[in-house]
Amino acid sequence: MSFSLSLTRLWPALRFSWLAFLVLFIGLRLLQDWIRRDLLLPEFAVYAHASVAATPAVPTIHATPLATGTAAGPDVGPVASPTGSPASPAKNAARPTPGGMMPQTKRLSRIRLWVQDLDQIYLYMMEAFYSTLMSGFTVACNRGAWQLDFQVVKNQAFPAAIEKVGFQKGDVFVWIGFHYAPEIDWQRLRHKGVYTIYVDTEQCPPKVDSDEIWLFHWMSFDRCPLPNRPMYRYVPTGFRPNRASAVHLDYRPKVNLFECVQCRVGCWGELRRQFGASLQTNSGVWVADDTTFANYIKTRSVFVTVPKSCAEGMYVPAARISDLLSSGVFIISLRSYPDDERMFRGLVNFTEFDKMGAVYQRIANMSGQERQRMAATIRSEYAKRFAPSVIFERANIYALLDSLRRGLPPPPDPQLQLRRQRQHQQQQQQQQQQAGSKKKRRICVWSGQPANQTEKKGYDYLLSPFLTTLLQGLIGSHWLNKWTLDVRALTTEAVAHELDRASLQQREVFVWVGIEGEKAVQWMKLRQRGVHTIFYRNEGCDEAASPRGFHELWYPEWRLISTCSRSPNATVRRVPTGFLPGWCMDGPPSAKGVKFVGWWPRRKPSCEEPVGNVLGANAEIVHTASREDFKKIGRTGSIFVTWPEICLSGRFVHASQLSALLSCQLLVVSVRPYVKDEAEYRDFVTLASPEKLLAESQKLARMSVKQRKELAFNRSSEFAYKFNPARILQKAGLFSLLRRLQ
Repeated sequence: MSFSLSLTRLWPALRFSWLAFLVLFIGLRLLQDWIRRDLLLPEFAVYAHASVAATPAVPTIHATPLATGTAAGPDVGPVASPTGSPASPAKNAARPTPGGMMPQTKRLSRIRLWVQDLDQIYLYMMEAFYSTLMSGFTVACNRGAWQLDFQVVKNQAFPAAIEKVGFQKGDVFVWIGFHYAPEIDWQRLRHKGVYTIYVDTEQCPPKVDSDEIWLFHWMSFDRCPLPNRPMYRYVPTGFRPNRASAVHLDYRPKVNLFECVQCRVGCWGELRRQFGASLQTNSGVWVADDTTFANYIKTRSVFVTVPKSCAEGMYVPAARISDLLSSGVFIISLRSYPDDERMFRGLVNFTEFDKMGAVYQRIANMSGQERQRMAATIRSEYAKRFAPSVIFERANIYALLDSLRRGLPPPPDPQLQLRRQRQHQQQQQQQQQQAGSKKKRRICVWSGQPANQTEKKGYDYLLSPFLTTLLQGLIGSHWLNKWTLDVRALTTEAVAHELDRASLQQREVFVWVGIEGEKAVQWMKLRQRGVHTIFYRNEGCDEAASPRGFHELWYPEWRLISTCSRSPNATVRRVPTGFLPGWCMDGPPSAKGVKFVGWWPRRKPSCEEPVGNVLGANAEIVHTASREDFKKIGRTGSIFVTWPEICLSGRFVHASQLSALLSCQLLVVSVRPYVKDEAEYRDFVTLASPEKLLAESQKLARMSVKQRKELAFNRSSEFAYKFNPARILQKAGLFSLLRRLQ
């Protein structure tokens, strides 16, 4: 009885002691975790950065030490460099014991940042990407939760090397660039518990099975076929603080094209006319080294940039832009994709093509001090907006790393969510505007196609120069902002049905391209509805002498207009095929040998054997039936000989053939065509009588490869200017017609 009474009295005190002990235990554990996380681990992380070079490297991978930026490495402070040396440990870093042992601690999860080393040029071009990522990741490493491991893959055997590196659960693997990215076994890495990220450096990413894909421009989110499974983030290249600064002197500056000239043959003629002798080119500095770039940028302060396609609405080349803006220069750019342009608003001078020269004149007329002050303001603003840590914060990358460390689901990029909301609002506004305004009229560009698949492929190839000229001309003229474009390719049997379904109305425009299926078009019915009709004939004469109903008949050559009978009630116009920007965009071929190639898309001419005898043993007679055939022979030869099916002078010029050849910067030797066509093409094609084809071809063959490339580029650039698709349609009166119908 007394024992029970004593236990009853002691129980409240014992219960209080157990609670106090529990609180004390929890407090000590929290204090221990805080000391390890915020005091010890950052020191171990810094030591690990400084000692990566001492770890044994896998034979197929170049493990680079983490170091301060060097002349050839990134300029992001105490991070990695491809050719740098180990940095000294931080002031308070943990030091090894005399025996080389480190204090035992929990292993840090690693961020493994890899890039392919195809050659020094490629690695230098990738530097803007990996320096931005390394600088951003370093912030996370300095917090003590991660360890950064930057490596340059030296050969193509890296898939096997992945097994030897020793990826562990909780690591993050980041691959930069499209080279060999599809060959990585992303799925196997994910099964190991590795979080995988692919960083794209091109216009559209390849098909990879990573957890995330990071894109550097907004255009890819809308125009590339992106699967739904990976998570996407917008991660552009950022500010580079150690880039050499441009000096803005008092004398009038030149304007520099810091890009491949041969890849921009379509707009080189227009650039020369706008900037004149003030235009300078040097793309070699872009693929050199930091020292060459520093010497180059000190005396150049104004740059112009245009995409390879010479078209507006393309993405901003962020890697090249980051180098230039970090150096404090002025950049004049062709109008870019709206969302990309918005990110660089106030930093880059975006303008239309025909206004680039005026923007340059405004900058060049400033004093040196005024330009220096304005450039410093632009550089400072760029550093604020595009600091690597700011880019990572905007993309939620630090929150991603924290979630991975805690085992939580990865958070999305808030920029994408805001962008979707903004696009939804814009769509609603457009729908409201369209509901309150009259409907846009249509420009229908229709063509026929054979039912047989083999014939269809060849006919599409023949028709491609005509359709490209028409569509590129409409796109480049901005008329599509006011009109709706309807493009279709139909079999003959489907023409009547589709016309009924389209239900074209008064003051709309209908263009039929090519002879296939043209007779199935109900021209009179369309004309009675008030539709303006155009027949764009790709070859031969219009055989019908009776009224057909179309308002205009377009021929590609003067010879056809002079020899073909006039169609009643139709206005006949010459509308040649123009420069084709999508055919070849990688500069002229670098084939060492010279091949003479005769090109006929459909039929062999009766003079093939005599012409082959004239050209001799060096001639290779090739008949192209598809775009692939054309690309194949374009890689093996640089001199092309072409002649009409009836091997006489004064015949057809085959404008579509010349457009394709000249757009690919190839040298063309041709039999003299009709006199008016000869006047149009004599500056771009070597013209000769049939018996002199060999002599003229041999003159070109005796040139060096460099001379032939220069001649081909000059001819193609002049052709691109004179035969600009928008200029062709303007001369044909199409834009005046659209203005009148509007």
